[in-house]
Amino acid sequence: MYIHTTEAAKLLSIPPRRLLDLLQKGRVVGAYKSGHCWIIPLYDGLPKIVPGKRGRSGTWNTPKAEKKKKPGTKEDSDSCQ
Repeated sequence: MYIHTTEAAKLLSIPPRRLLDLLQKGRVVGAYKSGHCWIIPLYDGLPKIVPGKRGRSGTWNTPKAEKKKKPGTKEDSDSCQ
């Protein structure tokens, strides 16, 4: 299945402009330009992005970690009794 840039950006949870940068650098596997539109294939329901060689690792479409609760807060009701 193939999709366009706005749909792929929503699936990856990144801005469309960032996806265009990745496309221009050739980091989206199997993507090609047809006229003025990018055609992006899906692998297991998501576009496949090649990791970069510098900087932090990508965080697209990863679940966010839960914040740790500090002891003594309102959620910690056992300490008050």
